Amino acid sequence: MKVELSFEFGEDHKGMGEEEKKPMELTPFQKKVAKMLAQKAGRSKPNEEDMYKASDLEDEED
Repeated sequence: MKVELSFEFGEDHKGMGEEEKKPMELTPFQKKVAKMLAQKAGRSKPNEEDMYKASDLEDEED
């Protein structure tokens, strides 16, 4: 089991990129691809890694 914790204190997180600050908003295409990647890996729901892969795949397509 993998657990990740993230804490933000004041301005310590200023160096983080915009992608890390805001929650990921997926397009319908990205949601479908993430779900397919999760099913291929044997999971019922996509995890964060699947979502990043899906967004990368859509970026490559453009």
